[in-house]
Amino acid sequence: MGFSGILRHCLWLIPLLAGYAHANDAPKPDKTEQTKASFLLRVLPYITWQDGTFDSASSPITVCIPDNIAISHLLREKARGKRITDSKRSIVIADVPEYDGKCEITYLTNSESKKLPKKAGLLIGATPAFQSHGTAINFFENDGKVRFDIYPKRLKKQGVSLSSELLKLAQVNDSE
Repeated sequence: MGFSGILRHCLWLIPLLAGYAHANDAPKPDKTEQTKASFLLRVLPYITWQDGTFDSASSPITVCIPDNIAISHLLREKARGKRITDSKRSIVIADVPEYDGKCEITYLTNSESKKLPKKAGLLIGATPAFQSHGTAINFFENDGKVRFDIYPKRLKKQGVSLSSELLKLAQVNDSE
């Protein structure tokens, strides 16, 4: 088989590869968004959920991302194969439009987002703009660094508590 024969034989690969490239061309989150997303995974060992939240000691923690495919892909990559420290729990990342189950954490990145899971769990906002959504944790930038504020009353309503180590790092907001 000559070069032209090999070329004709492999032409079916072009549409396949083009489709693969298109599926992976979702916009990549910027460095600040990546930092915030990484925080979600690093904070999990410092969260305590109320009794009855999980079916068993090995039930996964489901993090729902209702409005940002790029962030959900990033988190899915980072969470792959990871377990929570001192726990048998794995981490599941769910895109809300396709997921109608229970979320232990819902991470909001788009203030226009109207779709929340029925059982949203702990609400975390990418910016202070999400305070009106009832978020218990919100990110903000200060002097070029990502920081976060915490609303203890909202945490309690959402059935979680945070370790004192995590609270020391946060700006605590006592308002409702």
